[in-house]
Amino acid sequence: MEDIWARFKGAQRDLQSRQILVFGLLDRLYDPDILTRDAARTLGGIKSKLEHMAEDGFDVTVLCENPAANLGTRSHFLSSLCASADEVSSVSRAN
Repeated sequence: MEDIWARFKGAQRDLQSRQILVFGLLDRLYDPDILTRDAARTLGGIKSKLEHMAEDGFDVTVLCENPAANLGTRSHFLSSLCASADEVSSVSRAN
């Protein structure tokens, strides 16, 4: 996780951009090989980092797919991420 944030900061520094687009943020957290408590803790850390970036003046946009599969105890991850957002938009995928 720290390696990802370090790369992220390096890219931001090089590009001098205040707008950030992040996609697939929750994909790895839905992996059944990761314990749910570890995935939830990671989600908390991600949310904290995103909130700090927003406080620092970054315009952060996160794109996440609403998974169709039954996620069991992880089904709240997307709603938890949305709850900490200033604005949430929903887009339906065309078949």
